[in-house]
Amino acid sequence: MVSSDQHAIYYHHPLTKGRGQFRVLILHSTAENPHDHRIHGSLLVSTLNREKNKFETLSYVWGSPDLPKTVALINEVPMNITTNLAAFLVYLRRAQEPVRIWADSICINQTNNDEKSDQVALMAEIYKSCSKVNVWLPSPMEINDWQSHDRTVLRLGAFLSFIAMDHVDDIPGYTHNQQTNRFSFKETEEFRISWDGFVLLAESVWWTRAWTAQETFLPPQVIFHHNAAEPCDMDLVLRAMECNAERYRRFPPCSLETLEGFPTQKARILKGFFNKIGLISNPRQIHARKRISDGRDCFYITVASFAERQSYQGRDRIYSLWSTAGGLYKSHKPDYSCSDGEVFTSVFQCMIRESQRHLNTIFSHGMDFRVLQGLNFGPTPNKADQKPSWVPDFSRSWDMEVVHANLNRLAISRMYQASGWSRGRAKVSGTQLHLKGFFMDTILVVGPAVAKVYDAESLKQTLSQWKLMTQAFEVHKPNVDMFRKQLAEALCGEVCQEFVPHDQQASLLRSFVLDGIWKVNIVRLLLERGFRKMALTEYYRPFRPDDYPVKEEIESLFGTGDIKCLTNVPYRNAVATSLSYRSLFITDSGRIGLGVGHARAGDQVWGMYGSRVPFVLRQLSSEADSSSYNMIGDCYLHGAMKGELVRKGVKIKLV
Repeated sequence: MVSSDQHAIYYHHPLTKGRGQFRVLILHSTAENPHDHRIHGSLLVSTLNREKNKFETLSYVWGSPDLPKTVALINEVPMNITTNLAAFLVYLRRAQEPVRIWADSICINQTNNDEKSDQVALMAEIYKSCSKVNVWLPSPMEINDWQSHDRTVLRLGAFLSFIAMDHVDDIPGYTHNQQTNRFSFKETEEFRISWDGFVLLAESVWWTRAWTAQETFLPPQVIFHHNAAEPCDMDLVLRAMECNAERYRRFPPCSLETLEGFPTQKARILKGFFNKIGLISNPRQIHARKRISDGRDCFYITVASFAERQSYQGRDRIYSLWSTAGGLYKSHKPDYSCSDGEVFTSVFQCMIRESQRHLNTIFSHGMDFRVLQGLNFGPTPNKADQKPSWVPDFSRSWDMEVVHANLNRLAISRMYQASGWSRGRAKVSGTQLHLKGFFMDTILVVGPAVAKVYDAESLKQTLSQWKLMTQAFEVHKPNVDMFRKQLAEALCGEVCQEFVPHDQQASLLRSFVLDGIWKVNIVRLLLERGFRKMALTEYYRPFRPDDYPVKEEIESLFGTGDIKCLTNVPYRNAVATSLSYRSLFITDSGRIGLGVGHARAGDQVWGMYGSRVPFVLRQLSSEADSSSYNMIGDCYLHGAMKGELVRKGVKIKLV
């Protein structure tokens, strides 16, 4: 609750909409109030041009609105702020000189939706105009006394400094046996101290916030702070990530992932941390150049990349990344006065327009249908916040494992041609999405969705039900071995995930061109070759006869739930990607498929002209309009991914 005195602060420091104005907080030094330990500051209204590189921004975890508050004196008026922010301000406060900073919870009137909308639209420019962003890592739950700081011997960047060195033997605890030429590791006190500092950085709740993504890749400099360790900067983090990746590519025996004796759990933490940094580093690179025309940096893919982040309002999952949206999204202005469903619908219409603007897609399939692939489609259960079924529910967050699998499937989809060489585009008309497509099959039975691929017990429970489904169909198949081969192909989506050498890439692309040269014009064929090459360079290749797992491995997988039963690593990697949050289904004609978890018996599988993958649709019950469907989600359907089921299309509409 904001007091009338706090309202008066903003009233006397108004912002003029559309002028690029924002408020700057002058954090007073301790010398200005030597006998008063409270936080003192003053607000002033300025412009980005005037403040360019003269102020610092703050990035921290707000925490629950119910968490304890403390009082700061802003323009001598008491203002309630969280203890976490108070601790951060005390940490940054200097002894003799003031600090010019921008802190969203103070500089924006959070009770004024119009002002919030205007400032969110300006936020990208604010972070680009600052001299640096200060990141506060402690969780709000960790801060008890905001006036004290436990300065210890820990350093946030100590362990990363070792990783960033030329050789892994620079890491404390590393040993190399000259006689056996084997590398091993044993924890030492020096290692434990450096690792403890790294954990404060890597496992901070700060990384789960939606807003921290753009707050990290927009500013010119990023400094990480913790009250219990010395700070480090983003440049060190990126350097360590690059060195670790290069070491893994060129010298696998010297990488931490393969170092004998290095704790598995610690290796997993390090890998997870670098995965998060990788997602951030990509927008940092994209931000520095013009948007490319192959669709890899489209806004829908960016939002999908950060789907594990948390926010209190669903729309902030989009607005927190608004700086990466691009000029096509100018028709939508951030708005906190309407519902999440209205925001999602407006933004997704812009995403559809963007999917039809890339030159490569215009001259190939007509539209990048990946914009309709993903995790969040389907009818809205919440009647109070309705949206069309073809608009994703961006408010939902996902486990990082599911997010990575979804991104991998978006990349793998370039390997498919479920609609053959057809072209198509979607047209928005009110709350309807008009498409041209063709019916493929009807789902007869659906199994439960895989929750955790690498949790053997959880996967075992799911696969045991899948096994009952497949066994019921095996008895009706004249060739059981053929059915099992189809199942093995379906589990991996008919791809394998591994590095593809250049000579193999050239051979695969040559075969693709020769196969299609009589089917389509040369311009379209070369564009499709380019899309296929993207998938190959991202470590995906077509399934080969020598990739089939032996019968005992599949039986062991279904019996134990341990995915490591699959000894062929490229096949195993592809299975992990294909199964994550997917359900096995079998159609009326006996085809095997993998689809979203909320598909059900009676749903139909359709191909859309121009799309590389099929979609599961649910026909509306109204007999008067048989062409209306709910979008359920994309899917894989065995025996359909190379255009085998393409037929004459009909017009349908998604509602």
